[in-house]
Amino acid sequence: MDDYLSGIGKTGGVWRGTYRRMRPDGSLLEEFSSKQVSRAEGDTWHEQITYMWADGRSKTMDFVAKLRPDGVHVYDQDSLLQGRTYLTGAGQVIFPYSWHDKPNVKVLEVQNYIRADKRTRIWQRFEDEELTEMMIIQEQKQAD
Repeated sequence: MDDYLSGIGKTGGVWRGTYRRMRPDGSLLEEFSSKQVSRAEGDTWHEQITYMWADGRSKTMDFVAKLRPDGVHVYDQDSLLQGRTYLTGAGQVIFPYSWHDKPNVKVLEVQNYIRADKRTRIWQRFEDEELTEMMIIQEQKQAD
């Protein structure tokens, strides 16, 4: 097993990527770039993501989770969302979650760490139990 797999969920860093938001039929709704900065402080996980559009708009969101020793993140009432990550041990993370302010919206995120500095993520967004959007994300790690 590659050494980086043991660090998934435990180590932060700076990731830059491209998000492609699509309808369930695969048609593109929008594309934008991102910068994610994450770090562990004791048993707390901090994550800040800045989304940037070509027209100059940007949006920054901060997420906080409880970090377990095995790398699992538990998002609870202190963050914007509720859920927890499930680590497969083979470089994938499964993350089902819901937003506190949108109880009818559920998201299933699947992360695939291709190598220590390259990953993909796919979100399936459900509203009232219907698939409404998918997000395809490709990211490259820029710094630890």
